[in-house]
Amino acid sequence: MSAHAPSAPWAGVLATLGDLPGDLLTDVLAALTEVAARNGLRADVLAPGDRPGPLQFVVRPRPEPDPLAPVQDEPVAAAWEVELRFPADEGVLERLDQLLDAITVRLDPEGEFCDDPEEEGDEICCYLYGPDPERLVAVAREVASTFPLPPGGSLLTKDQRRPGASATARLAL
Repeated sequence: MSAHAPSAPWAGVLATLGDLPGDLLTDVLAALTEVAARNGLRADVLAPGDRPGPLQFVVRPRPEPDPLAPVQDEPVAAAWEVELRFPADEGVLERLDQLLDAITVRLDPEGEFCDDPEEEGDEICCYLYGPDPERLVAVAREVASTFPLPPGGSLLTKDQRRPGASATARLAL
């Protein structure tokens, strides 16, 4: 195995691997990849099929997050919860996925989302989250006006920044 010293640290380390037996090559590449990952680097194997020449192992700084790294819980930017509540009836239960799709396509994927609905007694509750309660109410009302919901529905807004707080407003649909 020979090594080529890079001209600059960000250029990475390039090693040309010679005629190693398959099992040994696999072990060497696995060990090098593990060392690179522990040091926050990205390791790639360039096979001759990718370009002319021998097999190469390239280590570079990692510009993107590691897809194999454990997912960290991020703080929720959604400070407001809006509950879309309506009476449960067989027709709505059959079309609940369509209702959720209608809500989801109207939400901004950057900071707004709709959680799974819950059946609470004789009501269904769809939870919408985001930083702007007025926008969430507008989305819920728009969907309610175009989607056939049973009469008697309401909206509850809650400020999620105040744990344990009750609804700050109950609005008719």
